[in-house]
Amino acid sequence: MKQPEKAIAGLRQGAAALKGESRIEVLWMLANILLDRKEQAEAVGLLADMKKAGASAATLDYLQARLHALDS
Repeated sequence: MKQPEKAIAGLRQGAAALKGESRIEVLWMLANILLDRKEQAEAVGLLADMKKAGASAATLDYLQARLHALDS
């Protein structure tokens, strides 16, 4: 049984509790789920959070490309 809302809630909690690379990984998962659901506004905020947390340029570029693909 799929429960995306529970998964999203759990990832949000994890992102709030973690630091460093672990936090970036959780934000990555959350951003991808939100983009799959076409929830762009929150995904944009997560990209900013990931940048502040020190995510790699490649990671940010990939997610930015996904955002642009949704705009097309």
